[in-house]
Order: sequence, then structure tokens, then C-alpha cells
Amino acid sequence: MHIKRKKKLITATIIVMVALPFIFFASSKTPWRGSKVSSVVQNIIYPFEYIFARSISFTSDIISHYIYITDVAKKNSQLEKEIRYYKTQLSNYNELTIELERLRKHLEFVKRYQRKIIPSEIISAPAGLPFQSIRITHGKNKGVAVGMPVITEKGIVGRIIRVGAFFSDVQLISDPNFSVDVLLQRTRVRGILSGSSELECILNLNRRVEIKIGDTLITSGIVGSFPKGLEVGQVKRISYSEDNIYQEITVEPWVNYKTLEEVFILPENDKDFQKISEVAGEDWIENQVNKEERGK
Repeated sequence: MHIKRKKKLITATIIVMVALPFIFFASSKTPWRGSKVSSVVQNIIYPFEYIFARSISFTSDIISHYIYITDVAKKNSQLEKEIRYYKTQLSNYNELTIELERLRKHLEFVKRYQRKIIPSEIISAPAGLPFQSIRITHGKNKGVAVGMPVITEKGIVGRIIRVGAFFSDVQLISDPNFSVDVLLQRTRVRGILSGSSELECILNLNRRVEIKIGDTLITSGIVGSFPKGLEVGQVKRISYSEDNIYQEITVEPWVNYKTLEEVFILPENDKDFQKISEVAGEDWIENQVNKEERGK
């Protein structure tokens, strides 16, 4: 019985504490005049009223803040998605702009060059080939033949060394097995330029020949299938032999094959390759390439 009474007392107290603020709020709409009892009651329930009001305000602030944060988080997530989308669009736009500028230069070169050319794209560098080379998209299906020059608007790239049905391999100008007859553009002196390393070529000239760092070399058009006047590279270094008979000139090609995406094939037949084909057969070059691959 004692426990039951205690529980009832606690329950009644809680009900009174909860109800008093509401009673006060309701009664505060019409002032209590001249009642000491009402004044005492208001003084007693004021702390509870204050705590209750602050609790409601605090809870309301928390709920409002939570809703605000949730809303901000959703907006931030949406903005991040939009930023990623526009970054992708901007990247695509920049890539298209670069490609358009590159193709515009190609078109200007084609109009200026006024020769028949075969445009082609670079696929890759063929694995295992013993030459410094690149592989392009066109082959016998487009009339490409061994020995044809490969160029860009900047200068010469190399020559066709092997032809498949739908691809061709281009021997680069920097390959040690490559050579081309060139002119010093400023002095008109001729020489044979040979490949030396990945991005350099070598030209040997008489010690007395005048040459300067930065001089430009062009194709002579006398030997091989390259037309006259195509830019080859510029003089990078000059060194002299021990007996001072000749000077070794290091030439940097104008074309960096590592940055190439498109090239032009000139359908010019190489007389030297034609003579070799007539004597040794059309497959002689292909057999030599295969022999080099097996011996690598």
C-alpha cells in the first residue's frame, strides 16, 4: 500500500508540474487582479515556466538547425555533381578546341602544299620492330607503298618501311638506319643527314663549311622520294673531329613523334626502292625487316 501511495504521489506531482505552465499560459491572457494566491502561485511556477519555455525554444532551434544543415548538405551534394559535370564539359570543350586548331593547321598546310597527300592517324609504336617507328592507319587499301615520305606541316617524319593491308609502319628520321639528302637553308650546302638517337640526327660536313647553331635544314629533293624544301630540323650542336677534317653537326628534328596524332603520306615513289624491287623483288624490303626482327 505504501508503495502504491508513493507512486500515486509521484504521478500527481508530475501531472501538476506539466499542467501548471499551461494553466499559467492560459491565465496570463487575462490578468489576475488583487489575488495574493495567484501571485504566490505565479512565483512558484515561474521557474518551471522559464525552463519549459527555454526547452521548447532550444528544441525548436535544434530541429531548425538540423533541417537547415540537411538542406545545405543536399544543396552541396547537388552543386558538387553540377561542378563535376561542367568540369567534364569544359575538358571536352578544351580537347575539341585543341583538335580543331590542330586540324585547321593541317587544312592550311594541305591548301598551301598543293600536292596529293594521304592523311592518316597514328595507332602506336609496333612492339618488337628493330626500327624507331610508328604505326599508322592506312596501308595497301589506300595505295600506300614502301618508301613513300611521311610528313606533317612542321616537317618530315620519316618514310614508309612496311605496308600491310590496313596499316603501315613509318621509319622515323631519328632511326640510325634512316638517311636523307639535305640542304643548309642559309648557305645551300648539301649533306647526308642520318638518324642518331631517339630525338636527334647527325650531319657530317667539311671543316670549312660555314654553319651556325640554329641553322635550318631542308630536303634537297635530289636523292630519294622527299620533295625539295621540306623542313627537317635545326642545328643544335657543333663538334669537330680530332684531325679537324670534318665537323659533326647534331640536328634536332622539327617534328617530335611523341606528340604526333596525325601525319600525311606523300604518294611519291622512291626511285631507289623501285630499283631494288625490280632487281630483288617486291618482297625484298619486307624480308629484310623480318630478318632484322628475328635477329633482334
